[in-house]
Amino acid sequence: MLIAIVGPDGCGKTTVANELVIKLSKDKINATHYAMHFGILPKLKDLINPFLRRKIDSSHKEGEYYAGMKNKPNSKFKGSIYVIWYAFDYFFGRFKIARSSRKKEVIIFARYYYDYYFQRGHSNTPQYIINFFEKFIPRPDLIITISRPAKDIFNLKPELSLPEIERQQDIIKLLFNKRNNSHIIDGSNGIIYTVSKIYGLIKSHARAQDLF
Repeated sequence: MLIAIVGPDGCGKTTVANELVIKLSKDKINATHYAMHFGILPKLKDLINPFLRRKIDSSHKEGEYYAGMKNKPNSKFKGSIYVIWYAFDYFFGRFKIARSSRKKEVIIFARYYYDYYFQRGHSNTPQYIINFFEKFIPRPDLIITISRPAKDIFNLKPELSLPEIERQQDIIKLLFNKRNNSHIIDGSNGIIYTVSKIYGLIKSHARAQDLF
């Protein structure tokens, strides 16, 4: 089973994904958590700047103020190259998914290909490029976003401006309206509630598909 959790920075994706892995393991179900990509292909920035790896550090401290607003969005060309490159990483990830399906395992992504639709860094990337290469990526069994008030997200993790968080949330809602396997989970009641709701969806889907 493939599950993708998407949403603005600070909505709780990574924490929820980690908690789901723990909860599933208690049910004797093997689960793996990936962050954005399968990691089958090397990182594109390492190929482009092999001798500058130590000089370039785009990382930041967790919750650093406006960290996600510092850099300009990618150009159309750079954004397109990133989408195409990692679309192949997702495509080859089908083999990992097939192996996991045979073993009745769960793969959970905190971030997924859909991020290219709403990430600030890809606001210049042509939509037709993202739309086209989405056809080649594995379609998750469940696509989930954690809905929380933008002000709450900003107060907890102010890496994006309040208008940027709201912009991303609006785009995600439009994306979810077009995908019948998507679910919006209210995250304002805390991690335990959020994990429990998503866990229920996983179990219901698993029973319907006779996966476990």
